[in-house]
Amino acid sequence: MAKRIVGINIGFSTVRAAQIRLVSGHHPVVEKVYETPIPKGMVEFGDIKDKSGFTELLKRFWSEAKFDTKRVVMAAGSLHVFARELTVPKMSMLRIRESLPFLMQGVLPVPAEDLYIDFYPSQELADETGPTVRGLAVAAEKSHVDTLVECITAAKLRSVGVDFIPFALTRARFNTENSIGTVVLVDVGAGATNIIIASDIVPLFVRIITSGGQDIDRALCLELNLTAEQAAETKLRITSEPTDPTDKAAWDVIQKAMQDFVSGVKNTIDYFEQAHPETAGKVTQVLLTGGGSRLAGIGPALEKVVRIPVKLDGGLTGVDLISGLEIPEEKMSQLAIAIGLAMGVTE
Repeated sequence: MAKRIVGINIGFSTVRAAQIRLVSGHHPVVEKVYETPIPKGMVEFGDIKDKSGFTELLKRFWSEAKFDTKRVVMAAGSLHVFARELTVPKMSMLRIRESLPFLMQGVLPVPAEDLYIDFYPSQELADETGPTVRGLAVAAEKSHVDTLVECITAAKLRSVGVDFIPFALTRARFNTENSIGTVVLVDVGAGATNIIIASDIVPLFVRIITSGGQDIDRALCLELNLTAEQAAETKLRITSEPTDPTDKAAWDVIQKAMQDFVSGVKNTIDYFEQAHPETAGKVTQVLLTGGGSRLAGIGPALEKVVRIPVKLDGGLTGVDLISGLEIPEEKMSQLAIAIGLAMGVTE
């Protein structure tokens, strides 16, 4: 029996959603997609500041999108979710989950009692004490998650889960062709960049850095005295090093603004390889995705620093489009999180 679910991604300035039809034994099918801008001040970095206003936005959104279900899954905002590698003695998942508040106490910047915490195993290992399980402990602030669910409920929708953006990206982006060995996925959003390191599609390490396309816009506004609209247009228009003096000035600002981003990616890869000697030297490729992945020179700049082949990959994996639905590659890249969220629902 087919089931439908809508994945909702609350972005920096846009809400994007995708309705997926799930049929056992078949690829999920994307049936409908929709997006709408977020009024200024309503949401900041995924943090809902105006609950009543956001609830009304969701009601209008649903009416305009004409989705066929009220079952939704959302993602916790990047500033309110944490992921840490954790190795525990091998035991049942129930016991591991029961121990998480004690294991994570003092590890995160938020007290464990204020967090929802779960564990996602990735590898079974062994040390001098016996069998162990390595995985990712993912924690989200309760107040943030509760606010998301309150808005969903108030909008007469049914929340079936709050997910983790890097896991959604793993589902939507990785496949058996682009993820052989250890691969780094760098998904560049407007306000944050998700870095996922996976081995044969299994995510081993996650880092979220709070820099993205909006940092380029701010730099252009500050350095060249451009309006926000002019900065956004310039950023997308200049795709290679120009000869025009005005555009050359903008190009230089963009390259300078990308330095922190590039350094963040390199430092993440270096840390992972040092902490995982069994995989050191096996990171074979960087997949560059997301709305900010097409910024001028970002691929070559990243490849020059990390010294690993960088591939611009806007395609999705493991999903089909319903007949008649055509989505440009750039738009599909922007919808990847919403689609990946819906792909994770199994009930």
